[in-house]
Amino acid sequence: MLAISAAAAALVVGAGAVAAVLLGRPDAGAGPPPGAAPGPAPAPASAPATAPAAGPTPAAPAEAVALAAGVGGAGAEDARRVLAAYVSAINEERYEDAFALFSPDSATAAGGLPAWLDAQQPRVVDDARLVAVRPAGGGDLAAVLVFRSRQDPSFSPDGAQDCLDWELTYDLAGPGPGYLIRSGSPVTDPRPC
Repeated sequence: MLAISAAAAALVVGAGAVAAVLLGRPDAGAGPPPGAAPGPAPAPASAPATAPAAGPTPAAPAEAVALAAGVGGAGAEDARRVLAAYVSAINEERYEDAFALFSPDSATAAGGLPAWLDAQQPRVVDDARLVAVRPAGGGDLAAVLVFRSRQDPSFSPDGAQDCLDWELTYDLAGPGPGYLIRSGSPVTDPRPC
């Protein structure tokens, strides 16, 4: 609770190298190469690593993530729902709710909530659109999300951008309809708005 209070107190308009924030990576500038699954910061020794329990995806405003024109088919609405819940929780600083959307087998869940909270930086995510959804085998989905982040420039990968456009692929653990986030990776480097 203290970490959540500290994160909330530190809120400024925008912040956080959103790829690092949304994926639990502590340092976006020194992260893995494109295509590699980002991992969380190591959990503090005093905090046990606990994975979230799988369960139904919380309700989120439909407008948090829109389906781009032409995106549909099996799993598209389920993918939109889990990513909308995630974006809404991040924007509303409901970090425990956001963390609960990671699958138990994700590196982020394995690192535990305290480590994931340590990697969080205040930010605003908007204009999120799901632009592709495809089966990934074993009941999983790959979902490509584009979005804009607004953050304090010091929290951007180059330390100079207050607004960035992102494109990430999220691997969603299934089977649906209650998908959870297993990992995410950049499709392209973030671009200044």
